[in-house]
Amino acid sequence: MAKAKAPRREADMYPLLRGWLEANGYTVNAEVNGCDIAARKGGGLVVIEMKLRINLDLILQVAKRQEVADSVYAAVLAPETWDRRWRDLMRLLRRLEAGLVLVNMDSAAPRVEVEFHPLECA
Repeated sequence: MAKAKAPRREADMYPLLRGWLEANGYTVNAEVNGCDIAARKGGGLVVIEMKLRINLDLILQVAKRQEVADSVYAAVLAPETWDRRWRDLMRLLRRLEAGLVLVNMDSAAPRVEVEFHPLECA
C-alpha cells in the first residue's frame, strides 16, 4: 500500500525558498508588510508570494506586490500534471511579467526550481 502524502501548508515551503534565496546572496525576511517573503540583494527588493496551488488569489497578490517590489515571484508546489488550466494560469503570470517558482517537496531531495523569471515573455 502506498504511503499517503502528508498534508502541506504554505509555511512548509518557506525553509526551502529561504535557503534558495540565501544561497543566491539574498537577505531574507518573512511576512513583511503582508508579503510572504521579502528578499534584498544590493538595492533590489524581490517579493515571493506562496500558495499551495496557482490560483486567482495568488495572481491578485502578485499584481498587488508589483506596486512595491522590483521583482515578484509566485511560488507553488510543483504540480503532478500540467493541465490546460495550469498552462493558462502560467500564461497569465507571464503576461503580468511575474516569475514562477515551483517547490518540489515530494522527492527524496526537496528542491526549488524557477519555471520562469519576471519580465520573461512567452
